[in-house]
Amino acid sequence: MGIKRNFLLVAVLMILYQTNVVAQKKVTRPKRIGKRSWHCNEPSIAFNPLNHLKVMIATNTNHLFYSKNSGKKFRHQKVQSSHGIYGDPVLRYGSNGECYFVHLSRNAKKKWPEWFDCIVVQKSTDDGISWNDGAAIGLNGKMHDKAWIHIDDEINSPYKGSVYISWTQFDKYNSSAPEDSSQILFSKSIDAGLHFSTPVRVNDQSGDCLDGDSTLEGATLGNLPDGTLFMVWAGFGRLYFDKSSDGGKTWGTDQVITSIADGWKIEVPGFMRCNGLPFVHVSTDFGIRVITAHDVNGRKQIIMYESNDLGKNWKAIRVSDLDETADHIMPHADWDKKSRTYRVLYYEIKKNQVQVILSTLKPGAQNFEHQIISRRPFEVPGETLFFGDYIQVTTHENVTHMVWTEVEKNRSVVKTCKLQ
Repeated sequence: MGIKRNFLLVAVLMILYQTNVVAQKKVTRPKRIGKRSWHCNEPSIAFNPLNHLKVMIATNTNHLFYSKNSGKKFRHQKVQSSHGIYGDPVLRYGSNGECYFVHLSRNAKKKWPEWFDCIVVQKSTDDGISWNDGAAIGLNGKMHDKAWIHIDDEINSPYKGSVYISWTQFDKYNSSAPEDSSQILFSKSIDAGLHFSTPVRVNDQSGDCLDGDSTLEGATLGNLPDGTLFMVWAGFGRLYFDKSSDGGKTWGTDQVITSIADGWKIEVPGFMRCNGLPFVHVSTDFGIRVITAHDVNGRKQIIMYESNDLGKNWKAIRVSDLDETADHIMPHADWDKKSRTYRVLYYEIKKNQVQVILSTLKPGAQNFEHQIISRRPFEVPGETLFFGDYIQVTTHENVTHMVWTEVEKNRSVVKTCKLQ
């Protein structure tokens, strides 16, 4: 009996140990994507919801990498489009396994910045091996920048399958003329990205064209199960919020979530530029969440704004509490419906050293858990090296991939890893 009891005890302990190991996800060793000489930055990552082994990464200005083994190895390609490709890449898979590649244009007949004359949405149905030429959105002689994509994948939504695009339009980039302004635009596709609707203006108050705190930028989208759309963006030292109940045809009156003392364009020593542009997620679990970065008592911190009454009231929750003496910038977040976890990826800067942090809020938890993702700290990029405006985390059905930019030998490189 003693031997049997000991055996049972060991078996129970082993089960508990294995359960603990599974619960505490580990991070794979970060992998550099592409050659150092390519100066890759501003990455986006997505994986196929129907086959989690299929992973894609896009970086500035026209690099795309795809993997068939969950990111262990990537193949490189340069996608082509008659509209041109010039950075600000965003990848997103649809629920049917199709992948969308959103990016800026490069009109060969125009000079910078006029060549950014539309937003381009290309599609692949074979996990990045081939792409269509893409739909051009917003061709009107103006400059179009910082697009984002959202797909309504709610089963009971009347707009299920709709592909939504939000972005900033400049009358004339970097113009200080009072007659030149910036607007937040919206367009959608109901035929899986082949055609897009005529863009509509969402914002009530126009911004300037100087690509700074008084410019309207960072528009992102989310929707409820009933299809109600929510959009957030930044400008004039504020975070704005608006909603649509008819699939984006019309929008309401802009609401202010909060004022931001130092605006969305954050000044941090050792960076050419960095930001705290917002990202929104919507769920019946928590309502609306907006992740951003701004000054808190002299330090840049990651803040989550949450509303459980459709945007009437908001509460601020500090995410980045790792180090009171550090700055935290450029967050991106994602929400996993299956595990009901909310993950935030961002940079931490202290004494000219940078680390990448992943903060996770589990269901029912009051506080975020933090993990250092980068293998070792790296030097700040400096004020002459372009580092990009975005990093990204994507999480779905308990699978999480991350991608960010680091500095190696005075060059920007992209790194990726996953939780396992």
